[in-house]
Amino acid sequence: MAIKTFDGTKIPTTADGGAALAAFLREKRADSHFWQDEVTGAYHVLGYAQTRGILHDPTHFSSDFSHLVPESTEPGLRDHVNLGTIDPPKHRKYRSLVNQAFTPKVIAGMESRMAAVTDRLLGALDGLDEFDLVTNFASPLPAIVTAELLGVPAEDHSLFRTWAQVATGGAFDNPIGELNEVTVPESVSETFNQMREYLLEVAKERRKDPRNDLISRMIAAEIDGERLSDAEVYGLAASILIGGQVSTTVLLGNALVALGGRPDAERDLRADPSLIPGFLDETLRYYPPVVFAYRLAKNGAELDGTPVTDGTPVISWVMSANRDEATFPHSETFDLRRDPNPHLSFGHGIHYCLGAPVLRMESRIAVAKLLERYATIECRNVDYHETPGVLGVRSIDLVVGRA
Repeated sequence: MAIKTFDGTKIPTTADGGAALAAFLREKRADSHFWQDEVTGAYHVLGYAQTRGILHDPTHFSSDFSHLVPESTEPGLRDHVNLGTIDPPKHRKYRSLVNQAFTPKVIAGMESRMAAVTDRLLGALDGLDEFDLVTNFASPLPAIVTAELLGVPAEDHSLFRTWAQVATGGAFDNPIGELNEVTVPESVSETFNQMREYLLEVAKERRKDPRNDLISRMIAAEIDGERLSDAEVYGLAASILIGGQVSTTVLLGNALVALGGRPDAERDLRADPSLIPGFLDETLRYYPPVVFAYRLAKNGAELDGTPVTDGTPVISWVMSANRDEATFPHSETFDLRRDPNPHLSFGHGIHYCLGAPVLRMESRIAVAKLLERYATIECRNVDYHETPGVLGVRSIDLVVGRA
C-alpha cells in the first residue's frame, strides 16, 4: 500500500473509551498502512507488521527527544532518565544496570506482598456496596507496591500517587505529531522537582546504608566498571515510579470496563481463574494503555520504500496494530481465549516494558481477588483520561455484592 496524505482533520480522542478513535484508525488502515499528515509533516503507521518493525529498529527510528526539551528545563525534568526515550548505546548501559537490580527472583518475591496489600485495600472497603475503583484500589495498589519495591517509607506512599497523577494527567491541544514547541506545565515541572529532591535524598542514604530494595540494588549495580550517579538513580527511579503506577492503574480500570460489558467473560473467569492472564492480555490488546509510540526518523529511514527526512516524527499507532486483521483474526471481537496474542501494548524490541512482569502479576492478583470477594460487580459513571496517547479509566464506580 502506498503512503496516503491526510488533511489534518482532528483525530478523535480517547475520552469516549476509544470507540471513535478505533473506528477512525480502522477506516484509515483499510486504505493504507501509512499516511502523512500534511499539516504537521508527521507520518502515521497503522499496520501490525509495520509498527512492530519500527519499534524494533532504533537505528532508523529514534526514541531520543532530548534535543526538543528547552535548555531552561528544571533539573527534575532534565535529569529524568526514561528508558523508553533513550537510544543505544546509552540505553544498553542503563537497561543492563537496571536488569541487575530488577531480576526475575526479585519480581517473584513480590507476589505474597502484592496479595497482602490487595487484601488490605479491599478489606478497608468492607461494608461499602459502591466505591470508586481508581481512588480506592487501582491507584493506591501500584503506588504502594512500587514504593516498597524502590524502598521508601510507608507514610510517603501517598506522595507517589500524587506525583504520578500530576505527571500524567495533563491534556493539550497541539495536533498529534506537532513537536516544534515542547512546553511543560508549571505543575508538572514542580512535581518532577519534588520527586528529584526526595529520591536524591533516598539515594544518598542508600549509598551509606544499603537495604534490600531496588534503589540500593541500582546503586550497587556495575557494568564495565561503571555505576549510576545519584542523578541517574533518581531519573530511573522516577521512571519506574510513574510507569509502574500508571500502567497498572489504567489496566485495572480497563479490565473492569471489559468485564462490565461482557457478562459471559465474567462468568468464564469466575468458573476458571486460570483464564485471567489471557483475559488481561486481551484487555491490553483491545484497550492499550498507550495508544501510540513516537519516534523520530534518522539515518536514511524509509516507510513503504519512501525516504523519510531525518527528524520527521513517526507515530506508530499501537491501538491500530493491535487490531490489524492480518495478525488478529476477528480483531474487533474481545476474546479472552485469544491465542496467540502478540499485542504490542508493552512495546517491542529494546524498549519492551521493563515492568511488564510486575504489571501482569499485580493485575492478575487484583482481578482474582475482586472476583473472589464480590459475587456481583457493576460498573457505573465511567470517566476516561483525556491525555493524548492514553486510553484509560480516570474514575469508575463499582456497585458490588458480597460473595
